Amino acid sequence: MGFKRSILVSSVMTTVMIFISLGTYLHFDLVSKKSILSETEEYNAALGTLFSTVNKFYVEPINKKKLFEKVAEELVNLDENSHYLNSKRYKSLDNRLEGEYQQLGITYRRKGEFLLITNVNPDGPAANKLKYHDKIEKINDLMVNENRLSVIRKSLNSKSSNISFEITRPGEKQKIKLSLNKKVIMEKPIRMTHLIRDGIGFMKIDFFSKFTVNEFKKKYLGLLKKHPAIKGMILDMRGNPGGTLPSAIHFCDLFLDEGLIVATVGNEEGRRNVAKLYKAKKGKLPIVPFIIMLDRDSASAAELSTNCLRDYGLAKVIGERSYGKGTAQTVFDFESKNLGKYGMRLTTNIYYTKVGYYKSPRVSINNRGVDVDIKHDFGNQDSYMARKYNFNEAVGQWNNGIINKLDIAQIAKENFYFSDLKKYDPAILKAIEYFNQKATK
Repeated sequence: MGFKRSILVSSVMTTVMIFISLGTYLHFDLVSKKSILSETEEYNAALGTLFSTVNKFYVEPINKKKLFEKVAEELVNLDENSHYLNSKRYKSLDNRLEGEYQQLGITYRRKGEFLLITNVNPDGPAANKLKYHDKIEKINDLMVNENRLSVIRKSLNSKSSNISFEITRPGEKQKIKLSLNKKVIMEKPIRMTHLIRDGIGFMKIDFFSKFTVNEFKKKYLGLLKKHPAIKGMILDMRGNPGGTLPSAIHFCDLFLDEGLIVATVGNEEGRRNVAKLYKAKKGKLPIVPFIIMLDRDSASAAELSTNCLRDYGLAKVIGERSYGKGTAQTVFDFESKNLGKYGMRLTTNIYYTKVGYYKSPRVSINNRGVDVDIKHDFGNQDSYMARKYNFNEAVGQWNNGIINKLDIAQIAKENFYFSDLKKYDPAILKAIEYFNQKATK
Protein backbone atom coordinates (compact mmCIF):
# COMPACT_ATOMS: atom_id res chain seq x y z
CA MET A 1 0.00 0.00 0.00
CA GLY A 2 1.46 3.36 -1.00
CA PHE A 3 1.00 6.61 0.89
CA LYS A 4 1.89 10.24 0.45
CA ARG A 5 2.26 10.18 4.22
CA SER A 6 2.49 7.17 6.47
CA ILE A 7 -0.51 6.20 8.56
CA LEU A 8 -0.35 4.11 11.69
CA VAL A 9 -2.85 1.29 11.60
CA SER A 10 -3.14 -1.17 14.47
CA SER A 11 -5.64 -3.89 15.25
CA VAL A 12 -6.42 -5.93 18.35
CA MET A 13 -9.17 -8.28 19.35
CA THR A 14 -11.60 -7.10 22.02
CA THR A 15 -14.92 -8.01 23.61
CA VAL A 16 -17.89 -8.57 21.32
CA MET A 17 -21.52 -8.94 22.40
CA ILE A 18 -23.98 -10.40 19.93
CA PHE A 19 -27.58 -9.62 20.73
CA ILE A 20 -30.16 -12.25 19.89
CA SER A 21 -33.69 -11.20 19.00
CA LEU A 22 -35.11 -13.20 21.93
CA GLY A 23 -33.47 -10.81 24.36
CA THR A 24 -30.50 -12.90 25.45
CA TYR A 25 -26.97 -12.42 24.20
CA LEU A 26 -23.83 -14.42 23.62
CA HIS A 27 -20.62 -13.04 25.09
CA PHE A 28 -17.28 -13.77 23.43
CA ASP A 29 -14.09 -12.65 25.13
CA LEU A 30 -11.75 -12.26 22.18
CA VAL A 31 -8.92 -10.50 24.02
CA SER A 32 -5.81 -12.63 23.80
CA LYS A 33 -3.67 -10.39 26.01
CA LYS A 34 -3.84 -7.05 27.77
CA SER A 35 -2.65 -4.03 25.77
CA ILE A 36 -1.94 -0.46 26.75
CA LEU A 37 -3.08 1.71 23.84
CA SER A 38 -2.98 5.42 23.08
CA GLU A 39 -6.36 7.05 22.47
CA THR A 40 -5.81 7.05 18.69
CA GLU A 41 -4.66 3.44 18.69
CA GLU A 42 -7.70 2.47 20.73
CA TYR A 43 -10.09 3.99 18.19
CA ASN A 44 -8.14 2.49 15.29
CA ALA A 45 -8.47 -0.91 16.94
CA ALA A 46 -12.16 -0.43 17.71
CA LEU A 47 -12.91 0.53 14.09
CA GLY A 48 -11.09 -2.51 12.76
CA THR A 49 -12.87 -4.73 15.25
CA LEU A 50 -16.31 -3.42 14.26
CA PHE A 51 -15.55 -3.96 10.59
CA SER A 52 -14.30 -7.51 11.01
CA THR A 53 -17.15 -8.40 13.37
CA VAL A 54 -19.86 -7.15 11.01
CA ASN A 55 -18.22 -9.06 8.19
CA LYS A 56 -18.00 -12.24 10.25
CA PHE A 57 -21.39 -12.33 11.92
CA TYR A 58 -23.90 -10.38 9.79
CA VAL A 59 -26.73 -12.61 8.60
CA GLU A 60 -26.23 -11.80 4.89
CA PRO A 61 -23.00 -11.84 2.86
CA ILE A 62 -21.19 -8.49 3.09
CA ASN A 63 -19.81 -6.49 0.17
CA LYS A 64 -16.58 -5.50 1.93
CA LYS A 65 -15.69 -2.75 -0.52
CA LYS A 66 -19.07 -1.02 -0.20
CA LEU A 67 -18.97 -1.36 3.59
CA PHE A 68 -15.48 0.14 3.75
CA GLU A 69 -16.39 3.05 1.49
CA LYS A 70 -19.52 3.80 3.49
CA VAL A 71 -17.49 3.92 6.70
CA ALA A 72 -14.71 5.94 5.02
CA GLU A 73 -17.15 8.59 3.76
CA GLU A 74 -18.57 9.11 7.25
CA LEU A 75 -15.09 9.17 8.76
CA VAL A 76 -13.53 11.71 6.38
CA ASN A 77 -16.46 14.03 5.60
CA LEU A 78 -15.68 16.32 8.53
CA ASP A 79 -16.46 19.56 6.66
CA GLU A 80 -17.69 20.59 3.22
CA ASN A 81 -14.18 20.37 1.73
CA SER A 82 -13.01 17.07 3.25
CA HIS A 83 -13.98 13.98 1.28
CA TYR A 84 -13.17 10.31 0.87
CA LEU A 85 -12.13 9.64 -2.72
CA ASN A 86 -12.93 6.26 -4.23
CA SER A 87 -10.83 5.23 -7.22
CA LYS A 88 -13.06 7.03 -9.73
CA ARG A 89 -13.22 10.30 -7.78
CA TYR A 90 -9.51 10.12 -6.98
CA LYS A 91 -8.65 9.86 -10.68
CA SER A 92 -11.00 12.72 -11.54
CA LEU A 93 -9.49 14.99 -8.88
CA ASP A 94 -5.97 14.03 -9.89
CA ASN A 95 -6.76 14.96 -13.51
CA ARG A 96 -8.16 18.34 -12.45
CA LEU A 97 -5.19 19.15 -10.24
CA GLU A 98 -2.71 18.06 -12.88
CA GLY A 99 -4.59 20.12 -15.48
CA GLU A 100 -4.20 17.64 -18.33
CA TYR A 101 -5.95 14.43 -19.33
CA GLN A 102 -7.12 12.44 -22.33
CA GLN A 103 -10.01 14.14 -24.04
CA LEU A 104 -11.53 15.29 -27.33
CA GLY A 105 -11.38 18.97 -26.50
CA ILE A 106 -15.02 19.93 -27.08
CA THR A 107 -17.89 21.30 -25.01
CA TYR A 108 -21.51 20.91 -26.01
CA ARG A 109 -25.09 21.23 -24.87
CA ARG A 110 -28.21 19.37 -25.82
CA LYS A 111 -30.54 21.20 -28.13
CA GLY A 112 -33.60 19.21 -29.09
CA GLU A 113 -32.59 16.11 -31.02
CA PHE A 114 -28.88 16.88 -31.35
CA LEU A 115 -25.85 18.09 -29.42
CA LEU A 116 -24.73 21.59 -30.30
CA ILE A 117 -20.97 22.14 -30.10
CA THR A 118 -20.34 25.32 -28.12
CA ASN A 119 -16.55 25.27 -27.98
CA VAL A 120 -13.62 23.52 -29.64
CA ASN A 121 -10.23 23.61 -27.93
CA PRO A 122 -7.72 24.95 -30.51
CA ASP A 123 -5.08 22.52 -29.16
CA GLY A 124 -7.35 19.47 -29.05
CA PRO A 125 -7.90 16.64 -31.54
CA ALA A 126 -11.26 18.12 -32.61
CA ALA A 127 -9.70 21.36 -33.92
CA ASN A 128 -10.11 21.64 -37.72
CA LYS A 129 -12.48 18.66 -37.71
CA LEU A 130 -15.44 19.63 -35.56
CA LYS A 131 -16.54 23.26 -35.65
CA TYR A 132 -18.33 25.74 -33.43
CA HIS A 133 -22.12 25.15 -33.73
CA ASP A 134 -21.82 21.82 -35.52
CA LYS A 135 -24.80 19.60 -34.67
CA ILE A 136 -23.94 16.09 -33.49
CA GLU A 137 -26.66 13.57 -34.40
CA LYS A 138 -24.83 10.30 -33.79
CA ILE A 139 -21.93 9.23 -31.54
CA ASN A 140 -20.49 5.78 -32.21
CA ASP A 141 -23.67 3.69 -32.54
CA LEU A 142 -25.87 5.98 -30.42
CA MET A 143 -28.47 8.23 -31.97
CA VAL A 144 -28.58 11.42 -29.89
CA ASN A 145 -32.35 11.77 -30.23
CA GLU A 146 -32.91 8.25 -28.85
CA ASN A 147 -30.74 8.41 -25.74
CA ARG A 148 -30.53 10.31 -22.49
CA LEU A 149 -27.69 12.79 -22.09
CA SER A 150 -26.15 10.65 -19.33
CA VAL A 151 -25.85 7.72 -21.77
CA ILE A 152 -24.27 9.95 -24.41
CA ARG A 153 -21.77 11.38 -21.93
CA LYS A 154 -20.83 7.86 -20.87
CA SER A 155 -20.06 7.01 -24.49
CA LEU A 156 -17.99 10.17 -24.98
CA ASN A 157 -16.10 9.59 -21.73
CA SER A 158 -15.48 5.90 -22.33
CA LYS A 159 -11.97 4.46 -22.19
CA SER A 160 -12.02 4.02 -25.96
CA SER A 161 -9.61 6.47 -27.56
CA ASN A 162 -11.49 6.56 -30.88
CA ILE A 163 -14.93 8.16 -31.16
CA SER A 164 -16.99 8.37 -34.37
CA PHE A 165 -19.45 11.17 -35.14
CA GLU A 166 -22.20 11.94 -37.60
CA ILE A 167 -22.89 15.67 -37.80
CA THR A 168 -24.68 18.34 -39.76
CA ARG A 169 -22.90 21.66 -40.35
CA PRO A 170 -24.47 25.07 -41.01
CA GLY A 171 -24.23 25.89 -44.70
CA GLU A 172 -23.64 22.29 -45.81
CA LYS A 173 -26.39 19.99 -47.09
CA GLN A 174 -24.73 16.62 -46.65
CA LYS A 175 -24.19 14.95 -43.31
CA ILE A 176 -20.54 14.58 -42.33
CA LYS A 177 -19.04 11.39 -40.87
CA LEU A 178 -15.71 11.53 -39.07
CA SER A 179 -13.78 9.95 -36.24
CA LEU A 180 -11.45 11.43 -33.64
CA ASN A 181 -8.76 9.98 -31.44
CA LYS A 182 -8.58 11.36 -27.91
CA LYS A 183 -5.26 12.72 -26.75
CA VAL A 184 -3.81 14.10 -23.55
CA ILE A 185 -4.14 17.87 -23.67
CA MET A 186 -3.76 20.65 -21.14
CA GLU A 187 -6.97 22.12 -19.80
CA LYS A 188 -6.25 25.77 -20.42
CA PRO A 189 -6.33 27.80 -17.18
CA ILE A 190 -6.47 31.06 -19.19
CA ARG A 191 -9.07 31.21 -21.93
CA MET A 192 -8.44 34.60 -23.52
CA THR A 193 -6.04 37.53 -23.38
CA HIS A 194 -6.41 40.70 -25.40
CA LEU A 195 -6.44 44.49 -25.38
CA ILE A 196 -10.10 45.10 -24.66
CA ARG A 197 -10.21 48.87 -25.36
CA ASP A 198 -8.74 52.24 -24.31
CA GLY A 199 -5.30 50.71 -23.71
CA ILE A 200 -6.64 48.24 -21.14
CA GLY A 201 -5.87 44.54 -21.19
CA PHE A 202 -8.21 41.70 -20.29
CA MET A 203 -7.43 38.15 -19.18
CA LYS A 204 -9.84 35.40 -18.08
CA ILE A 205 -8.23 33.13 -15.46
CA ASP A 206 -10.42 30.05 -14.91
CA PHE A 207 -8.46 28.04 -12.31
CA PHE A 208 -5.05 27.56 -10.71
CA SER A 209 -3.12 24.47 -11.79
CA LYS A 210 0.56 23.72 -12.25
CA PHE A 211 0.32 25.36 -15.70
CA THR A 212 -1.30 28.65 -14.63
CA VAL A 213 1.85 30.62 -13.75
CA ASN A 214 3.73 29.80 -16.96
CA GLU A 215 0.64 30.41 -19.07
CA PHE A 216 0.08 33.73 -17.34
CA LYS A 217 3.70 34.86 -17.81
CA LYS A 218 3.64 33.98 -21.50
CA LYS A 219 0.35 35.73 -22.23
CA TYR A 220 0.93 38.72 -19.93
CA LEU A 221 4.43 39.48 -21.23
CA GLY A 222 3.23 38.93 -24.80
CA LEU A 223 0.48 41.51 -24.32
CA LEU A 224 2.91 44.04 -22.77
CA LYS A 225 5.36 43.55 -25.62
CA LYS A 226 2.64 44.08 -28.22
CA HIS A 227 1.11 47.04 -26.35
CA PRO A 228 3.89 48.71 -24.30
CA ALA A 229 1.68 51.72 -23.47
CA ILE A 230 -0.92 49.57 -21.72
CA LYS A 231 -2.38 51.48 -18.77
CA GLY A 232 -4.11 48.70 -16.84
CA MET A 233 -5.07 45.03 -16.77
CA ILE A 234 -8.37 43.37 -15.89
CA LEU A 235 -7.91 39.90 -14.41
CA ASP A 236 -11.28 38.18 -14.57
CA MET A 237 -11.46 35.51 -11.85
CA ARG A 238 -15.24 35.31 -11.72
CA GLY A 239 -16.30 31.71 -11.26
CA ASN A 240 -12.69 30.66 -10.56
CA PRO A 241 -13.00 27.87 -7.94
CA GLY A 242 -9.31 28.01 -7.07
CA GLY A 243 -6.84 25.16 -7.40
CA THR A 244 -3.55 24.28 -5.78
CA LEU A 245 -1.91 26.35 -3.05
CA PRO A 246 1.56 26.30 -4.69
CA SER A 247 0.17 27.72 -7.95
CA ALA A 248 -1.46 30.64 -6.11
CA ILE A 249 1.76 31.31 -4.16
CA HIS A 250 3.88 31.26 -7.32
CA PHE A 251 1.37 33.52 -9.07
CA CYS A 252 1.65 36.17 -6.34
CA ASP A 253 5.43 35.82 -6.30
CA LEU A 254 5.50 37.01 -9.93
CA PHE A 255 4.81 40.54 -8.68
CA LEU A 256 6.74 40.68 -5.40
CA ASP A 257 10.41 40.95 -4.44
CA GLU A 258 9.93 40.42 -0.73
CA GLY A 259 7.34 40.07 2.02
CA LEU A 260 4.77 37.55 3.19
CA ILE A 261 2.58 35.97 0.53
CA VAL A 262 0.58 33.66 2.74
CA ALA A 263 0.75 31.96 6.13
CA THR A 264 -0.86 28.59 6.73
CA VAL A 265 -1.87 27.54 10.22
CA GLY A 266 -2.95 23.98 10.82
CA ASN A 267 -1.91 20.40 11.34
CA GLU A 268 -0.32 19.49 8.02
CA GLU A 269 2.94 17.62 8.63
CA GLY A 270 1.97 17.41 12.31
CA ARG A 271 2.73 21.10 12.91
CA ARG A 272 -0.07 21.43 15.49
CA ASN A 273 -1.11 25.00 14.57
CA VAL A 274 2.40 26.43 14.22
CA ALA A 275 2.30 28.93 11.33
CA LYS A 276 4.20 28.18 8.14
CA LEU A 277 5.18 31.37 6.28
CA TYR A 278 5.58 31.56 2.50
CA LYS A 279 7.60 34.63 1.50
CA ALA A 280 8.33 36.22 -1.87
CA LYS A 281 11.63 35.63 -3.62
CA LYS A 282 13.71 38.17 -5.51
CA GLY A 283 12.69 38.94 -9.08
CA LYS A 284 9.37 40.11 -10.44
CA LEU A 285 7.53 40.87 -13.66
CA PRO A 286 6.83 44.38 -14.94
CA ILE A 287 3.74 45.65 -13.10
CA VAL A 288 0.74 47.55 -14.43
CA PRO A 289 -2.30 48.50 -12.33
CA PHE A 290 -4.64 45.52 -11.90
CA ILE A 291 -8.35 45.21 -11.39
CA ILE A 292 -9.43 41.74 -10.31
CA MET A 293 -13.03 40.74 -10.95
CA LEU A 294 -14.68 38.38 -8.44
CA ASP A 295 -18.14 36.96 -7.97
CA ARG A 296 -19.99 34.65 -5.57
CA ASP A 297 -18.26 31.57 -7.01
CA SER A 298 -14.67 32.88 -6.85
CA ALA A 299 -12.94 30.82 -4.18
CA SER A 300 -9.79 29.42 -2.63
CA ALA A 301 -6.65 30.17 -4.69
CA ALA A 302 -8.50 32.95 -6.55
CA GLU A 303 -9.30 34.62 -3.24
CA LEU A 304 -5.77 34.12 -1.91
CA SER A 305 -4.23 35.67 -5.04
CA THR A 306 -6.64 38.59 -4.99
CA ASN A 307 -6.10 39.38 -1.32
CA CYS A 308 -2.32 39.09 -1.66
CA LEU A 309 -2.08 41.54 -4.58
CA ARG A 310 -4.42 43.95 -2.85
CA ASP A 311 -2.46 43.70 0.43
CA TYR A 312 0.55 45.09 -1.44
CA GLY A 313 -1.45 47.82 -3.20
CA LEU A 314 -1.16 46.17 -6.62
CA ALA A 315 -4.85 45.57 -7.32
CA LYS A 316 -8.37 46.85 -6.81
CA VAL A 317 -11.27 44.40 -6.63
CA ILE A 318 -14.58 44.78 -8.46
CA GLY A 319 -17.72 42.64 -8.32
CA GLU A 320 -19.37 40.72 -5.49
CA ARG A 321 -18.12 39.38 -2.18
CA SER A 322 -16.46 36.07 -3.01
CA TYR A 323 -17.28 32.57 -1.77
CA GLY A 324 -15.09 32.56 1.35
CA LYS A 325 -12.93 29.42 1.27
CA GLY A 326 -9.95 30.20 3.48
CA THR A 327 -8.85 26.63 4.12
CA ALA A 328 -6.35 24.42 2.32
CA GLN A 329 -6.72 20.70 1.80
CA THR A 330 -4.10 18.00 1.50
CA VAL A 331 -4.75 15.08 -0.83
CA PHE A 332 -3.56 11.76 0.61
CA ASP A 333 -3.30 8.83 -1.77
CA PHE A 334 -3.36 5.14 -1.00
CA GLU A 335 -3.42 1.94 -3.01
CA SER A 336 -4.58 -1.57 -2.25
CA LYS A 337 -5.35 -4.74 -4.14
CA ASN A 338 -9.14 -4.55 -3.72
CA LEU A 339 -9.69 -0.78 -3.70
CA GLY A 340 -7.14 0.22 -6.33
CA LYS A 341 -5.93 3.82 -6.04
CA TYR A 342 -8.04 5.78 -3.60
CA GLY A 343 -7.51 8.67 -1.24
CA MET A 344 -8.92 11.48 0.79
CA ARG A 345 -8.95 15.24 0.56
CA LEU A 346 -8.61 16.53 4.10
CA THR A 347 -8.68 20.07 5.46
CA THR A 348 -5.28 20.59 7.11
CA ASN A 349 -4.80 24.37 7.16
CA ILE A 350 -6.40 27.78 7.42
CA TYR A 351 -4.54 30.38 5.37
CA TYR A 352 -4.00 34.10 5.91
CA THR A 353 -2.60 36.69 3.54
CA LYS A 354 -0.38 39.46 4.92
CA VAL A 355 -2.95 41.90 6.32
CA GLY A 356 -5.08 39.19 7.92
CA TYR A 357 -2.11 37.35 9.42
CA TYR A 358 -0.62 40.35 11.19
CA LYS A 359 -3.93 41.51 12.67
CA SER A 360 -4.74 40.61 16.26
CA PRO A 361 -6.70 38.41 16.30
CA ARG A 362 -5.86 37.00 12.88
CA VAL A 363 -8.50 37.45 10.16
CA SER A 364 -9.16 34.78 7.51
CA ILE A 365 -11.48 35.03 4.55
CA ASN A 366 -12.92 31.63 5.50
CA ASN A 367 -16.73 31.78 5.57
CA ARG A 368 -16.67 35.54 4.95
CA GLY A 369 -15.14 36.04 1.50
CA VAL A 370 -13.09 38.85 -0.04
CA ASP A 371 -14.56 42.33 0.26
CA VAL A 372 -14.65 44.28 -3.00
CA ASP A 373 -13.49 47.86 -3.53
CA ILE A 374 -16.00 48.56 -6.31
CA LYS A 375 -19.33 46.79 -5.94
CA HIS A 376 -21.20 45.33 -8.87
CA ASP A 377 -24.32 43.25 -8.38
CA PHE A 378 -24.47 40.33 -10.82
CA GLY A 379 -28.16 39.91 -10.12
CA ASN A 380 -30.29 36.96 -9.09
CA GLN A 381 -29.29 33.42 -9.97
CA ASP A 382 -31.06 33.52 -13.34
CA SER A 383 -29.24 36.70 -14.40
CA TYR A 384 -25.99 35.32 -13.03
CA MET A 385 -26.29 32.08 -14.99
CA ALA A 386 -27.36 33.92 -18.14
CA ARG A 387 -24.13 35.96 -18.09
CA LYS A 388 -22.05 32.80 -17.62
CA TYR A 389 -23.92 31.11 -20.47
CA ASN A 390 -23.31 34.06 -22.79
CA PHE A 391 -19.66 34.27 -21.80
CA ASN A 392 -19.10 30.57 -22.55
CA GLU A 393 -20.77 31.06 -25.94
CA ALA A 394 -18.40 33.98 -26.53
CA VAL A 395 -15.40 31.78 -25.71
CA GLY A 396 -16.58 29.23 -28.26
CA GLN A 397 -16.86 31.92 -30.92
CA TRP A 398 -13.45 33.27 -29.85
CA ASN A 399 -11.73 29.90 -30.20
CA ASN A 400 -13.39 29.40 -33.57
CA GLY A 401 -11.61 32.55 -34.73
CA ILE A 402 -8.28 31.27 -33.36
CA ILE A 403 -8.72 27.94 -35.17
CA ASN A 404 -9.44 29.90 -38.37
CA LYS A 405 -6.21 31.89 -37.77
CA LEU A 406 -7.88 35.29 -37.52
CA ASP A 407 -6.12 38.25 -35.90
CA ILE A 408 -6.97 38.70 -32.20
CA ALA A 409 -8.16 42.27 -32.78
CA GLN A 410 -10.55 41.03 -35.48
CA ILE A 411 -11.75 38.17 -33.27
CA ALA A 412 -12.53 40.61 -30.45
CA LYS A 413 -14.25 43.08 -32.79
CA GLU A 414 -16.51 40.40 -34.27
CA ASN A 415 -17.27 38.65 -30.98
CA PHE A 416 -20.91 39.29 -30.04
CA TYR A 417 -20.08 39.56 -26.34
CA PHE A 418 -17.09 41.89 -26.37
CA SER A 419 -18.53 44.10 -29.09
CA ASP A 420 -21.55 44.86 -26.84
CA LEU A 421 -20.33 44.94 -23.23
CA LYS A 422 -23.12 47.27 -22.22
CA LYS A 423 -25.60 44.49 -22.94
CA TYR A 424 -23.62 41.43 -21.91
CA ASP A 425 -21.10 42.49 -19.25
CA PRO A 426 -21.41 46.02 -17.79
CA ALA A 427 -19.04 45.06 -14.96
CA ILE A 428 -16.17 45.09 -17.45
CA LEU A 429 -17.26 48.57 -18.55
CA LYS A 430 -17.15 49.64 -14.90
CA ALA A 431 -13.55 48.41 -14.65
CA ILE A 432 -12.61 50.27 -17.85
CA GLU A 433 -14.25 53.41 -16.50
CA TYR A 434 -12.19 53.14 -13.30
CA PHE A 435 -8.92 52.97 -15.25
CA ASN A 436 -9.94 55.90 -17.45
CA GLN A 437 -10.80 58.03 -14.40
CA LYS A 438 -7.44 57.19 -12.81
CA ALA A 439 -5.65 58.17 -16.02
CA THR A 440 -7.28 61.62 -16.12
CA LYS A 441 -6.38 62.51 -12.51
